[in-house]
Amino acid sequence: MTLMINPRNAVVVLAVTFLSLGLSGCSLFSGSQEEASTAFEAANASIDRHNQLFAEARDTYDAVRTDIESGEDPGGQRRDIVQARQNLQEARGHLRAAGEELSSITGMNVEEPVREYADTFTRAVDEQLAAEATEVRFYELLERNPSLDGSRDEALELLEQVGAGYASAEEEYARAQRLANENSDLISPTDSGNTR
Repeated sequence: MTLMINPRNAVVVLAVTFLSLGLSGCSLFSGSQEEASTAFEAANASIDRHNQLFAEARDTYDAVRTDIESGEDPGGQRRDIVQARQNLQEARGHLRAAGEELSSITGMNVEEPVREYADTFTRAVDEQLAAEATEVRFYELLERNPSLDGSRDEALELLEQVGAGYASAEEEYARAQRLANENSDLISPTDSGNTR
């Protein structure tokens, strides 16, 4: 019996990337402009590193999922599964650092839309971190039991939770993007090569 993973959930998981952050800077209150710009730059750097590691983990996830769905035992990929978990755990550290940088902006003397944008993006990061924590649990389950003998229901439940968590994060990212669009004189998202 093959594990039937809902392809829509897998696509949601695979499609989640991060909006880039940027500030036009000209309308920030003096004194805090440089501090906020530095925080956004640091958050961008952390998000970029997260995305690299996340993509590496995602490639392994795709290969393992394909094996499981075709009825093959992914046990031969145990080393890859371990590496995917390690990459995702390292990625989470970078995302956590980005969230800390962003949350520092909410206490700065900057214009309200900038604080609101940083706060909304921080909530999205928190949702993403929660989903990734569940995904780590999925990898741990695969490490212990690559064929998922007796664990298929648990695996499906974890994948469902992961998909729902990423969908929730995506909603927050969309809210942040709307705030950026509405306040383009203060907040100018930049493209760092990520796709949505």
